[in-house]
Amino acid sequence: MYTYDPFDYAILACYHSDSAGVFGIGAYLGTRQSYCSSFPKKVNTHSRLVVGWIRSTRCSRSRTYVYAAKQMSRLVARAITSLGRSAITCNSARSFHATSLNMVIAVGDKVPSVDLYEDTPANKVNLAQLSQGKKIIVFAVPGAFTPGCSKTHLPGYVQKADELKAKGYSEIICIGVNDPFVMAAWGKDQNTQGKVRMLADPAGAFTDAVDLSVDLAVLGGKRSKRYSMIIEDGTVKELNVEPDNTGLSCSLADKIK
Repeated sequence: MYTYDPFDYAILACYHSDSAGVFGIGAYLGTRQSYCSSFPKKVNTHSRLVVGWIRSTRCSRSRTYVYAAKQMSRLVARAITSLGRSAITCNSARSFHATSLNMVIAVGDKVPSVDLYEDTPANKVNLAQLSQGKKIIVFAVPGAFTPGCSKTHLPGYVQKADELKAKGYSEIICIGVNDPFVMAAWGKDQNTQGKVRMLADPAGAFTDAVDLSVDLAVLGGKRSKRYSMIIEDGTVKELNVEPDNTGLSCSLADKIK
């Protein structure tokens, strides 16, 4: 999904560190006739990455190539530490940029106001609105009709729906990065009516907003990590993400208290 090399990280590190580093890497870029634009600067503030975009001019040739070589390892290490590998992309023209860095949603965060779809594309459901004045359970699956989801994950919530609602949960929501018709058909197959609402996230917009997407090429590309979440009055009260993204352990219905 991503292509990168050490120099991508080093360039970003320059903008994260000092002007001397910029000149050093500028020497390297000058030898490759590369153009630089929209370099990100990441600042860690209260455990959050705040993105500030910096426009730059063409990196000119310099005589400090040796300096660049000596500083490369330090800059690369700093960049990888501060940005992470998956944040970096570069195209074939060597125009460097970084993707928007979402942070994984956490307990205490507000649920993003992103529409999901129930049964048809015309029927929108917004969890931020749905959970106002309520306590709801949300669980996400890597894919409708897949073995683990169909044999264990979804059936567990269907079977325990009455018990969970008796504990004060108003709604039980299942989310999948599938189209609404597929989610509806899967729900019918699993007898979810009146127990679990089947919501589709066809483009993965909600899944991206909570930063819980995973690239599963075997299932067709972007999917959701497997997780469960308790939302009360629009705020995340509990979040359980499977350690390996798709396993069946902490996100199961019997783990909900």
